[in-house]
Amino acid sequence: MKNIFRIALIILTASCLIFVTGCNKVEQMNETTAAYLTSSSVESSIEETNPDDNAQRKLETESTESLEAKNQITSSSESTAIAPAANKEIPIYTMNDVTLEVEAAVALVPENTEITPEVIVGLVSDSLADRSVFIGIDSITTENDAVIVSFLSDQPPVVQMGGSVETTILDAIAQSLVDNLDDYSKVIFRVEGGPYSSGHFAYGLNEVYLDSSNKK
Repeated sequence: MKNIFRIALIILTASCLIFVTGCNKVEQMNETTAAYLTSSSVESSIEETNPDDNAQRKLETESTESLEAKNQITSSSESTAIAPAANKEIPIYTMNDVTLEVEAAVALVPENTEITPEVIVGLVSDSLADRSVFIGIDSITTENDAVIVSFLSDQPPVVQMGGSVETTILDAIAQSLVDNLDDYSKVIFRVEGGPYSSGHFAYGLNEVYLDSSNKK
C-alpha cells in the first residue's frame, strides 16, 4: 500500500509540474506574441506615417525653393528697374527767362540716340516750352549742306512774338543745328514751305539765315 501511495504521489507531483511548466510556456508565448504584435503595429504605424511626413517635407522644401526663386526674380527685377539709363549730353541753345536772350543749355538723350536735325529742333522746342514759348513746326528737311526748318503760319515764332523774342527763337534753333551736325553748315527758315515772313522779318525762299562755314 505504501508503494502504491508513493507512486500516486509521484504521479500527482509530476502532473503538477507539467501543468505549471505548460502554463509558463503559454504565458511566455503570449508575451512573445503580444510583443511581436506591438512591434508590428509600431512599424506599420511608422510606415504609414512616413509617406505623409516625407510628402509634407517635400512640399515644404518645394515651397522654400519656390519662394527663394521668386525672391531672386524680384531682386533681379528691382535691380533692373533701379539701374539708371545711359544718357549723353547734347549742347543746345535756348532762351534766358529774364533777359529773353539766347543762352547755352544742355539736353539729355539716350546714349544710342542718333543726332538728326529733327532731334535737335525737338530738343530746342522742348526747352522753349519749359519757358512757356510753344513754337509750331511745319516740317524739317535737308538739302545739300543746309537744314530747312519750316514753321506754321499761325503759331510762334511767326506770330504772337515780339521782334527780340522771335530773333532769340530763330538764333537758338539755327545755332543748335550747326553746332551739332557736321554735315550741315547752313540753316534756312520758311513758313509752310514758302518764304519766311512775319510781322518783323522777311527772308527769301532760299535765303540762308546762318552759315557756320563763314566762321571757318
